[in-house]
Amino acid sequence: MSTIDASCTYRFAVLTDLELLRTLVIVAESRTFGEAAARRHLTTSAVSQQMKSLERQLGAPLFERVGRNAVLTAAGARLAGVAAVQLRVLDDAVLDVARDHNEPRGPVRLGAPRPFARVWARPRLARLLAAMPLIELEMTFDGPSALEASLVRGEIDLAILVQTVESPSLAVERIGVEEFVAVASPRYVDRVGVPRDAADFARLRHIAFDRDLPMLAGFWRAHFGRTALPTAIGVRVASLDEMLAFVEAGLGIAVLPDYFVADALERGAVVRLDPATRRRGRARNPIYLAWRRSAVETARLVAVRDALLARS
Repeated sequence: MSTIDASCTYRFAVLTDLELLRTLVIVAESRTFGEAAARRHLTTSAVSQQMKSLERQLGAPLFERVGRNAVLTAAGARLAGVAAVQLRVLDDAVLDVARDHNEPRGPVRLGAPRPFARVWARPRLARLLAAMPLIELEMTFDGPSALEASLVRGEIDLAILVQTVESPSLAVERIGVEEFVAVASPRYVDRVGVPRDAADFARLRHIAFDRDLPMLAGFWRAHFGRTALPTAIGVRVASLDEMLAFVEAGLGIAVLPDYFVADALERGAVVRLDPATRRRGRARNPIYLAWRRSAVETARLVAVRDALLARS
């Protein structure tokens, strides 16, 4: 690098006061320093001093005397033109950052289990999006472990989790409690009778969630303690909708979340089967809304989070 190049690099590196360039742009657009001073809400002397300071930083004159007036040099006019364009770009970028943080606008990524999202999140989010249409909601449906991992990795912003949160990097607030209840169709109950104890429930045909039977196991332990789980599993399917469809078709009984079967119970499509005994209270599972503790709390994130935390 030549001495001249090094000198120019140094001079531009120390040119950090954008207000001098803003004043230059106003001077270029004004007929006199006095007019520029009025537009900048400064004195004429202050504008003159700012232009002299800018010239010192650049190491080059920006004005020349023409009669009694100070007129921009060709180089000064070019700098003022470029500065006007770039300052508008910069101002727009600064405004966009402020809006992005302070206004409820832009993307929010939410992960949730599909059935609970349908019952809990859908009405709350519908009201929110109607009131704040600039929020761009992106929803992902998955199991609780996968959702928690995605949240920790920053792939989503919020997650509804139907399990206890393990990661210390996440903040959580409980938004509900699901109770696991056994249901069957009326015609199936008419055929097999009303079960009352562990032996009765064990002999029935069960429709269970996936291979590890999470809801059935929770229900069983709460009501029957350590009695062996039933082995007559007629259907294993990782879908609450499919489980309920099989139940309504009269193919067996299933343990499902109470909120999920509320409509079917009201319609009479299924009936609830309550054991006569209970060993450990009700089979309940807390449901949480989780987010990263380190997440920047933009207005859009706070708006979606508050909507999901609303009790009704």
